[in-house]
Amino acid sequence: GGVEVELTGRTCPWNTLALWSVPKIALTGFPLVADGLHPLPDGSDGPGGVEERSAVAILQRTLGAENARVEMVRVPGVKWEVEWEDEGRREWHRAKMESKERRAERHGELLGLGGKVWHC
Repeated sequence: GGVEVELTGRTCPWNTLALWSVPKIALTGFPLVADGLHPLPDGSDGPGGVEERSAVAILQRTLGAENARVEMVRVPGVKWEVEWEDEGRREWHRAKMESKERRAERHGELLGLGGKVWHC
């Protein structure tokens, strides 16, 4: 079940609250592309972080999306707080989310891999 969406920095579960199949993640670990070792085309430092997206993409390519299924699950009674009264905090969050998108996109470009996530 669930709605299939493209794997991005926003749609992929983050390690903040992720559960991994240890036998599957042990096949690849978290790829070093997420360490930011590859510079951007303009020569500036490469973006690090968002390692979950690269791990999922590689596992889905290796095992098939059906065997490396990733789900973002709603949990009744749990609400992820994303609304703040403080303008500075709102701006910080907006910039963080944009950064997650850009970093994950760059890693996908370097690997030449996409993926899927099911939002349930």
